[in-house]
Amino acid sequence: MLCLMVLYGLIVSLVRYRSINQTLVNEFIIDVLAWPVVFILIQNLFKNLSILKTFRKITMCGVVLIVGITAINLFNLNSLEVNSAIGGGTYCVAVLPLVYFFFSKKVGNFFTIIVMILIMISTKRSSFLALLLGIFVYYISDAIVQKTSRKKLNKMLSLMLMVVIVSVVGLYLINTSDIEIFQRFTSEDTTLSGRTVLWGNILIDYGSQGFGEKLFGNGMHAVKYKFNPYGLGWYAHNSFIETLYDYGVIGLVALIVFVIFIIKKTVNMNIKKRQLAPVMSSTIPPLLFYAVASYFFFFFQTILFYSFIWSLCIAVEEKVYLKQQLNTHKICCNKEQRNTYIKPENLARKGKP
Repeated sequence: MLCLMVLYGLIVSLVRYRSINQTLVNEFIIDVLAWPVVFILIQNLFKNLSILKTFRKITMCGVVLIVGITAINLFNLNSLEVNSAIGGGTYCVAVLPLVYFFFSKKVGNFFTIIVMILIMISTKRSSFLALLLGIFVYYISDAIVQKTSRKKLNKMLSLMLMVVIVSVVGLYLINTSDIEIFQRFTSEDTTLSGRTVLWGNILIDYGSQGFGEKLFGNGMHAVKYKFNPYGLGWYAHNSFIETLYDYGVIGLVALIVFVIFIIKKTVNMNIKKRQLAPVMSSTIPPLLFYAVASYFFFFFQTILFYSFIWSLCIAVEEKVYLKQQLNTHKICCNKEQRNTYIKPENLARKGKP
């Protein structure tokens, strides 16, 4: 499906853009081609899951680097003034599922707290909500996949207590503090920082186009280059509207089908009580929030992380499930095949979150 989506985007762009320059070629490779390739390759790469040990080390280095750089960018070290409008917080939210995948709950909770602080400092409302709901959904899923009713009840009670504490602290900070992100939530801005006006203008322009443009779109990054909002070369700040304008109704349907595919995979993992269901579940709120209020599918720095973790979870769960089936039905396999699989409890050195 992803191969067809990329091929379709390439054909539409070649037809709509009469002249192709190096910038368009580079952006196609980075923004359109990269994340589907990652999604496809990762599933094939992890045929032997022993490679997870190597990626575990790389992940820790990468997370520390991303969080560290974001923290440095958020603060002017000379005056300790905060720089708002920081995209690094988005990357921090994106790498958290990888932390949940590879490391213990203690490590995951530590980085979650650090990222939460950075997001609050950055004043990014969409990232704050994506992170908060991502954590909530993670713990809901963690309760669902428990094998016994007692463990499930304990998890749910712990979650309810956490929600109460967070709600009380949040309401107190909103009413008494001058923290900018809370002030932005209580402001009278009804346009989502001008997003709704931009979306309306793009849809009006789209509605005035011919049948061909409506069905097939105007080509890659047409919002940025052809519509060119306010002469600033902005994106639509909404992946669905961006896709509709760039790739038409066909492209929008394809994107929605992919989103449904990811959500369906996540739901199935929870129903079957798969070990990695909480990790997959934690990606759904950021997927929806960033797709509706930001670039997401058109911003490779963000979508690459999610493409990686989706593919990784799906690949690992398929291998673990196959191992369980072999054991359950006593299907014989040779030594090489047995080495291909890995026990669920050994996915991370100190246990899964």
